[in-house]
Amino acid sequence: MKIRLGFLLFIGLFFSHSVFAQAKIYNETDKALMLVYQNSNTNQEETISVPAFAHIYWDEAPEGNFIVYIYQTVATKPNLIIEKLGFVSLVNQKQQIILDQTLKPLPVYMINTGIEEFVLEYNRCTIFLQAGQSSLLEGLLLNLQKEAVILLSYFNGENSITNPEPVVVKFHLEKDSLIAFFK
Repeated sequence: MKIRLGFLLFIGLFFSHSVFAQAKIYNETDKALMLVYQNSNTNQEETISVPAFAHIYWDEAPEGNFIVYIYQTVATKPNLIIEKLGFVSLVNQKQQIILDQTLKPLPVYMINTGIEEFVLEYNRCTIFLQAGQSSLLEGLLLNLQKEAVILLSYFNGENSITNPEPVVVKFHLEKDSLIAFFK
């Protein structure tokens, strides 16, 4: 009797642990989405496909606030990417994660910590950044390594700038934004 009771208790604890580690993802958008995240147990990138207007279970969902990289995919072919939505902050609240129309990528900032002025160009945008200033880089999408290629020109005084050169800029996560410091 004691052995059966102990076995039942063990099985109950095992399954209750796996149930509590699970979260339900609700995709309330009309887009099939693929989430890419860093699994803290394996330290590997993993993906989860979530069909439009559906919910799925995520066995190892992070607790609280966390960051994922989101792609919009084709519903019938989840590996076919239509659009990069970028890094997004999500919340696991009471084992539920809601993906809705309010999903927006994290803001991306560039801070000029140097003494020179320069011009940034990306996605048909041009930004003049003076020494000590920062700027929001709207529409700049980063890759999974939090990097982006921008064109950079230095200001050489009176109406003279250098030819633009492509530069790979590495951003880092700080609170709810991605920031790069540039000299």
